[in-house]
Order: sequence, then structure tokens, then C-alpha cells
Amino acid sequence: MTTYYRFTVNETAMSDWGHAMFAEDRDTVSDCYGENEFRFSSEDAVSVEDINDDIISQWEEDRKNWLVPLDYEYLTGEQIAKSANPVNIVNGAELYDTEVVEWLYNRVLAPKSIMAITTNDGAVVFDESLIKRI
Repeated sequence: MTTYYRFTVNETAMSDWGHAMFAEDRDTVSDCYGENEFRFSSEDAVSVEDINDDIISQWEEDRKNWLVPLDYEYLTGEQIAKSANPVNIVNGAELYDTEVVEWLYNRVLAPKSIMAITTNDGAVVFDESLIKRI
């Protein structure tokens, strides 16, 4: 089990997009995002690598049917899956900083009742009840 960390000036951990991004390394986020600390435990998450094929196939299907966010239809399913697992979630959150995050939640995660995923060095949570305020 891994603990992930988020700091913010807001009273809630959730973003306007309906998700919260966490870093595995507390030191990378503790001094730059605010004084309110939130934590998340990986026991409530699925690795994004475990749903890689689901992301790819759903994106390709939705792309054929024009159901992907505008201005992203040129991306392949492989590119979207890679973007869902950024190398560094703090300095390059990739799709989590765009409206593609809503597509990921609505088209892949929610249908599978997945409310949190882990990435290379972080976690993304879509259910505030899984987050603990410190």
C-alpha cells in the first residue's frame, strides 16, 4: 500500500474537473500548492496500466463515432493511454489537465466503477470520500 499526497489552498481536494491528483513523493508538493494537506491510499485504486487496453479500445471506438473531445480526435488510443500514465504527474499531468480527463472518467472508469487510479508516480481520485484531509 502506498500513500499519495496533495496540497492545495482550497478546502476541498477536488478540482473543477471533478478529480484530485496526488504525488507519491510528499516533498514534491508540500511547499508549493497550499497549506491544506490531503492523502490517499493506493488500496482503493487500480493501476492505470491494468486498464491500458480498455482506454485504447474505448478511445478508438469513440473516435470513429466522434465522441471524443474536440481538438483531440487526431490522437490515437495509444497516445491517450500513454498520456493517462504521465512520467511526472506534478510537472506533466498530461490528459489530467485537459477535458480528456472527463472522457476518461465517463467512458472508461465510471462504467467499471473505478474511482481512483495510480500512475507512474502518483494517483488520480474521482471520489472525494476516498480522500483523507490531514
